[in-house]
Amino acid sequence: MISIVIPVHNEADEIGGLLEALSAFAGVELIVAEDASTDGTPDIVREFASRNDKVVLTSSRTLASKGAAVRRGLALAKGNVLGFIDGDGSVLIMSTSSLMHYIVARCSQTKPVFPSLQIRYPSYVRQEVPLQ
Repeated sequence: MISIVIPVHNEADEIGGLLEALSAFAGVELIVAEDASTDGTPDIVREFASRNDKVVLTSSRTLASKGAAVRRGLALAKGNVLGFIDGDGSVLIMSTSSLMHYIVARCSQTKPVFPSLQIRYPSYVRQEVPLQ
């Protein structure tokens, strides 16, 4: 499984779309590490998590830092591949799609870490040939 930590602070405008896009991948765990948001971000994540078991929310009442949020999220991760992506939408989901496809392809070439993992791409992302 791939665990992706998503540190967020006041990302109500972006987090729903990001979770929707990333949850389309099979074999992922999405850990939203919320850091004292005041704009409803935790409520959006809670609602999404209530209908999608890939999503986990961890919250902090006091504003710490992005690093602290990432560390808090990584402490909850269950995957054997770990990473993080900013919750502000600054990384195009197309780039994330390519990277996840590459990770899965490389891991399966060295040893079968993900024997049953299949990536399901969102409908707007074209499937790509594994990088050589």
